[in-house]
Amino acid sequence: MGRFYLVIALFFLVCLEIQSSFVSGYPMKDETRALLALKFATGGLGDWGEEHNSPVSPCLWSGVTCDQNKTKVISLDLSHRNLSGFIPDDIQSLYHLKSLNLSNNQFAGAFPAAVFNLGKLRALDINHNGFTGEFPTGISALELLVSFNAYSNNFTGSLPADFARLPRLRRLNLAGSYFIGSISAEYGSMGSLIYLNLAGNNLSGPISPELGRLQRLRRLEIGYNSYSGGIPAEFANLTELEYLDIASSGLSGTIPVELSSLKRLRTLFVFRNNLAGPIPRELGELISLQLLDLSQNMITGPIPKSFAGLKNLQLMNLMINKMSGRIPRAIADLPNLGTLMIWNNSFHGELPKQLGRNQSLRSVDLSGNHFTGAIPLNLCTGGKLVKLILFSNRLTGQIPSSLSLCSTLQRLRLHRNNLTGQIPKGIGFLSKLNYIDLSHNDLEGSIPADFNNCTSLEFFDVSFNSHLCGPIPTQGFFKHIDSRSFAGSPGLCGGVLQPCSNTKCPYDPSTKNKRKVLGAVLGVTAGGTAVGLLVTLIWLRKQYYRRLKAQG
Repeated sequence: MGRFYLVIALFFLVCLEIQSSFVSGYPMKDETRALLALKFATGGLGDWGEEHNSPVSPCLWSGVTCDQNKTKVISLDLSHRNLSGFIPDDIQSLYHLKSLNLSNNQFAGAFPAAVFNLGKLRALDINHNGFTGEFPTGISALELLVSFNAYSNNFTGSLPADFARLPRLRRLNLAGSYFIGSISAEYGSMGSLIYLNLAGNNLSGPISPELGRLQRLRRLEIGYNSYSGGIPAEFANLTELEYLDIASSGLSGTIPVELSSLKRLRTLFVFRNNLAGPIPRELGELISLQLLDLSQNMITGPIPKSFAGLKNLQLMNLMINKMSGRIPRAIADLPNLGTLMIWNNSFHGELPKQLGRNQSLRSVDLSGNHFTGAIPLNLCTGGKLVKLILFSNRLTGQIPSSLSLCSTLQRLRLHRNNLTGQIPKGIGFLSKLNYIDLSHNDLEGSIPADFNNCTSLEFFDVSFNSHLCGPIPTQGFFKHIDSRSFAGSPGLCGGVLQPCSNTKCPYDPSTKNKRKVLGAVLGVTAGGTAVGLLVTLIWLRKQYYRRLKAQG
């Protein structure tokens, strides 16, 4: 076996020597040799090399960019080439390289410190590879480095302190590896940084308040780690910040009031933590906020009325907390709100009647609360509603007929409420509807026949509506539907259920109208009879008293 590897090594050296012989005396010979060494070390790049036994300028090779004079390699982009193997130390001979992109390949093993000898490098991208081990020291030698991206590798050990000594570094991405320990306070000295991503590692300890010194920072992603303690109040100094993500990180304590100073903040993600206490009303001062996700914490109290000031808000996710109170009416006046997710809390009261009237709602999930009253009529007025999920509340009244015009609707889940009336006609014509659950209500009448035309349907349940009656749909999806979808609704028949008899559905609209007319007639007749009897009794009484008076 050892002899086999020796033969391979000799073959590699011979090939490299043959290739090098063609570039002997060539103006870019050192750089050409370095590129050929990279070719053989990675097992790819088949279009690199000589053509018809004549040297070809590396400036013509794929992924290679030279200067205007075609005498220096200044950029090398080998991304998405399915390359493997290793990066040879020869790469340090690319003296004039300003940009190196090795991303989205299958490189493994230790990252070569020889890259740190490329003193003119400004951008280095190695994301989506399999580099392992501790990140080598020495990157501080790249004094001109502006951007470094190592997202999604397998690095271990502590976060490299060398990055703090790169005065021009503006973008740093070390996310998606296995770095451990705490975030060094030295990272707060990277004064040029506008983007920092340390998410998805195994970092621990408190979040360094020194990060609050990064006053040029616009985007900070440090979530999906295992910190202790809370959100540093010093983050209030990040006045240029537009994006803050510390989700799923074991944070505790309360949401700092000081965050209200971040007037440029557009995204705030701190979901899936252990944050407690109420939402500070001061967060209503985040006038640029577009995406707010505080879900899966232990937050208590109501939705602040000050949220009326969040005119740019597009997403509000407060699901799975311990919140209570009513939805402020002002939420219905947020013009850009598209997603409202507040399920599994203890909210109560009626839903704002104007909800959706001045908005283009896309997804509404208010399930698992204690809401009462009617379903707002304007939820699909904006014409973009995809999901309407209101189950497990105490809603009453009828299903709005306006939903039958909601052509974008895909999921409708209204089960486990106290809804009455009939299923609106036309809902079955919604071409995108694939999930509808109306079970455990008090609906009546027949199931509209238009559901036979609902070709996209994948789930349908109207069980435990004891006043539903008449034939069920039998076409398409309904040919093989589980009969349990109609359990507890004994008046239904046909299809996968028992055959229908000739008995008229007592809750059929025509039957109900006839009963109403008959009731009205009987009522008038009974009323007339009662009036006649009353007049007769009064007359008889008067006659009786007249006789008594005459006898006296």
